Amino acid sequence: MFKKHRILVVDDEESVRAVVKEVLVDNGFIPVIAESGEDALILLEEEKDISLVLLDLMMPGLSGFEVLHMLKQDDRRKDIPVIMVSAISQSENKLKAFSEGAADYIVKPFEKSELIARIQMQIRLIKAEEILTDQRDALEKMVEERSAELLDAYEKLKEELEQKHAAEVAMRESEERYRELFECSPESITILDAEGTIIACNLATGQIASQEVEDIVGRSFFELGVLPEEELDNYVDLFEKFVRGEPVEPMEVQVSALGEMKYLEIYPGVLRSEGEITGIQVISRDITQRKLAEAKLRKLVTDLERSNKELEQFAYVASHDLQEPLRMIASYLEIIDSRYSERLDEDGHQFIGYAVDGARRLKTLIQDLLSYSRVHTRGHPVSDVDLNEVVEKVRLNLSKIVGETGTTIRSHDLPVIKADDSQMLQLFQNLAENAIKFKGDVPLKIDIKAEANEDEWVLSVSDNGAGIDPQFHDRIFVIFQRLNGPAESSGTGIGLAICKRIMDRHGGRIWVESEEGKGSTFYMVLPKEPIIT
Repeated sequence: MFKKHRILVVDDEESVRAVVKEVLVDNGFIPVIAESGEDALILLEEEKDISLVLLDLMMPGLSGFEVLHMLKQDDRRKDIPVIMVSAISQSENKLKAFSEGAADYIVKPFEKSELIARIQMQIRLIKAEEILTDQRDALEKMVEERSAELLDAYEKLKEELEQKHAAEVAMRESEERYRELFECSPESITILDAEGTIIACNLATGQIASQEVEDIVGRSFFELGVLPEEELDNYVDLFEKFVRGEPVEPMEVQVSALGEMKYLEIYPGVLRSEGEITGIQVISRDITQRKLAEAKLRKLVTDLERSNKELEQFAYVASHDLQEPLRMIASYLEIIDSRYSERLDEDGHQFIGYAVDGARRLKTLIQDLLSYSRVHTRGHPVSDVDLNEVVEKVRLNLSKIVGETGTTIRSHDLPVIKADDSQMLQLFQNLAENAIKFKGDVPLKIDIKAEANEDEWVLSVSDNGAGIDPQFHDRIFVIFQRLNGPAESSGTGIGLAICKRIMDRHGGRIWVESEEGKGSTFYMVLPKEPIIT
């Protein structure tokens, strides 16, 4: 009989739940509705046959990430596929969702057809897994039956081995099976006697050495010409050590065949007869392509690190060298305005004012650019940082503008974390200044909070200011990106970019949740044990 799959829908928005419920019912699924992460966990305890979970990312209380993490830690339900649903399309959120075990990620608003297609894909995967499970069970049963048959055959063979003729027949069959395995193995297999002479090898060995098998057998392994001459003595010592019965770990070696360099993984093993070592079996795997790929990757990383350092140095030098002529321009403009004031008309004074203001703005931009370039090069090492003290310093540094604007900065029992102390001050001060710049028409209130996850701190800075249109949520963290012109805001468009760069250096991440006219909340996730880069 056709099974109707029960699908758990977790979303705090009634309109979304209604749409999803309608789509599921119309397509033959049974919706189970939860309005929060907490309700979802309760339903998962009560409902024993949930096939799939549609999980909203951002919810009051437990977030979608937290519910996903708890679900994947539950051995009873960790195999239930989870499709994350969010209005946030950032790649880092998608990567986090998939790394936490999500099966898919859908961005709101979504088409109904897309939603049902994603769900049906997961249901098909579930069905395929059920089929594979049934096939595996059947195969295990066949293996058990076959094992029992082989056991019976072994008992009969043991009886036959008592007779000389039967033993000889069994020996020949065994040799033939081994020979077939030996010849057809994709791995190189070489058998040496205790003196290092090759007594047998397969086709894969000939391919590595670029020689025919018959030209290899009977020669000393150390005279094939494939081992580097300068390291030959080391390999002879290793061979003699192995023949004496001393352990030798698997190793990587570099060989040359017809001028072509190859890399091999070597797995040596001893051959014994009546307890005595009679030879060595060497199994080799060609890893040339892997080594070349690793070398290419290392070069790319090195080139990228060098390029980043050169760019940071360029930004620092260029910004530093620009400040002196800029100070001179501003100073002489002010001298002209003062010394020749009576000769200038109103337009002249206004034009000089524009020029001085432009010079000051450029100086501020250069200083911000210097701060941006120094995040990685002039940072402090990790230490214990009391965020309560950091917020007090922010209040002190911004006391003048806070008093002029009637701003309130509140904090809520903040923890001691491991971080760069100076950059934590810069981070929270930039966010507070940003809130003050766009404070709106009501008295500004800034709330700073922190919560602890298993291995992360989740910090937040909220305000009741003008808010940010969601279409600009990603753009505000890009250097020089400003949502307002110079006439509307004195900023340079670097402050939030510096915040993101600080979080990147600490191995964390930052994002904003906001709507126009409804304030903003900046979230920062920091590892409890950051690796400063």
